[in-house]
This record gives sequence, C-alpha cells and structure tokens, in this order.
Amino acid sequence: MKCLIAYLLFLTSFVAASPLTLNSKRQEGFPEPLPVSGNLSNCHDPSIVKHQTSGKWYRFCSNAGRYFSSPGIGGPWTYVGSFLPNGSKLQIYNPQPASDIWAPDASYVDGAYHVYDAISETGKQNSEIGVATSTTMDAGSWTDHGSTGIPKDLSSAGYNEIDPNLFHDGDTRLLQFGSYWRDIFQTQMDNTFLKQAPNAGPPSNIAYNSTRNVTEGSFLFANTVGETKYYYLFFSSGACCQRPPTLPPQGQEYKVMVCRSSKPTGPFTDKAGRSCLNQDGGTLVLGSHGDHVYAPGGQSVVADNSLKAPVMYYHYVDPTIQDPYQMQNFKFGYNYLDFSSGWPVVTA
Repeated sequence: MKCLIAYLLFLTSFVAASPLTLNSKRQEGFPEPLPVSGNLSNCHDPSIVKHQTSGKWYRFCSNAGRYFSSPGIGGPWTYVGSFLPNGSKLQIYNPQPASDIWAPDASYVDGAYHVYDAISETGKQNSEIGVATSTTMDAGSWTDHGSTGIPKDLSSAGYNEIDPNLFHDGDTRLLQFGSYWRDIFQTQMDNTFLKQAPNAGPPSNIAYNSTRNVTEGSFLFANTVGETKYYYLFFSSGACCQRPPTLPPQGQEYKVMVCRSSKPTGPFTDKAGRSCLNQDGGTLVLGSHGDHVYAPGGQSVVADNSLKAPVMYYHYVDPTIQDPYQMQNFKFGYNYLDFSSGWPVVTA
C-alpha cells in the first residue's frame, strides 16, 4: 500500500508544519470526480480490470486482498471477497499479518487474470512482490504463485519492492515498481508473467526525484496521439496518508504526475522536457482541488471500447466527511483523460 510508508517517513518531517485547514486555498481547474455508488469503503490504491466474457468490472484494493465487482466503473460496486483469503505466501518477517497485502495491480494476460501484490515491512526495503491468478475472478478461484523472484537491493541506491504494475504490449512484458530510496524501477517478466525473466539483469531505475517529493505508485500506459505512440509513466508524488496535526504544507500532499517516452523503457521526460530520472521531472495531472478532493493518488489508467475515453481512477480524501483521514474512509474517484495535446488532461 503506497500510503503507509509515506505516512511514517513523512510524519516526523512535518510535525512542526502548520496544518492545512479545510478553508486553505487549493489548486483549481480540475473537474470533480465522476459519480460512483455501491460499496466504496476501505479501498485505497485501487486497481480495475474488466471481465472478458461477462463485461463486469472488478476493483482490487490494498489490505486483506479485498475486491469488488460492478456492471460499470461508476457502480454500483458490491463486495466479492478476498483474492488471497488465507493471506500471501510471501513471508518476509515474523510476526507478519498474513493479510497485510499492499497495492494490488490487476490485468488480463495470457488467458488469465493476474493480480500482482506486495508484502512489506513498513519503512524498510524488506519487501517482496508476488502474483496470484484466476481464470474467472470468482471468489475462491485464485492461485497464489508466490514471489516473482525479483532480487532485493537493500543499498541506499537500491529499490523497495512495492507498488507493482504490469505493462504488456505484444512481446513487451515489463513490471514497474518502487517507492522512496531511488523511487521507480522496471524489470522484464518471463513469458509466463509469473517470474522475472531469467536474462533480465538488475532492474533499471526509470524515475527518481532527488527532492523530498516521494515518487511511487507508478503505472505505465500506452496511447497513440496522431501517428505517434507514446508511453506515459503516471506516478504519485508527495505525502500520502497523514492526518491533522501533521498534514504537510500546502502543495506537498499526494498528487498525480506524469512523464512520457517514445519507448516503454524510457527515457521519460515531462512536458517541460526535464528528465524524470536526472532532473526531478514530472508534469501535474491531478492535485487537490475544491472542498472535497484532497491528496489524490494511487492512480491507474484503463482504456476499453465501452468507455468514451481512457479513464484514470484513484483514491482521495474528502475533508468534509467524518474522520476523513482514516484510510478506511478514503474515497474512490475516476475521471476521463484527454490526450489530444499529447499530454493527459483530466476531464469530466
């Protein structure tokens, strides 16, 4: 789960900062999230995949492997169960809550639904990415394949194996992951999509911010603009999951950023031409706005013929509700994206 590490590591940094009040000015110009209904509770770091035959949508969430189904992205969402009801096979420390499953990433590849997930010792690089599969997505149908076999790198220039994201395009099978330390990395997967490719070599660092802005929760999305195919690296940046009185200074809270490349392996640059690996690059896609949307992030993007445009979905905090900063009260939101300019713009 992208938020917990951000919460703990930023906590001490911002204790002295002035809390962001509900009346603080936020960036305007973003549309409100589109309407959603049904069971939306306790679902942060959402990941959505469409069933190939029924047409239903399935939404997976951090914490206990919870997932939901709906006839449409807007709901009504109903609870299905846990894709790992007995917890993950991954065991990285003891005692470890078997159900403490972070930031799932769901996709349909090779005739089955794959959900990549992570187990982590909060605030440390002691983390591991696993994968589970099902041909139906029914409750009780999932097979836990255990670790993807990505070796740990516990050096200060290394990575943290959380926030996995699978990108599949033809023969290209890439897994993005990472948070803190050197931020976002990428590695090749084998043709089973279950393990790191044997000839992959060390994961490549593809995005890094040398400032205090955390870069995590990456999602790679391909889109053609005119006759040019681009690869967009979406990521979350800033402090995620704090609560008063330790909210970060205005503008340093979670937000959605993007970089772009003509190749899925990079190099990635932002709209201003800055490198997202060496020059702290990143273009803002969605930030806090209005009275009801604070610290949006944990984003992914989906495209489907049933949708009028690609959809970006995410979690966010609504400061106007009771106990808004409790993770179980995070909201699920989505909006369409307009790529006509070559860069994603959030629309209603």
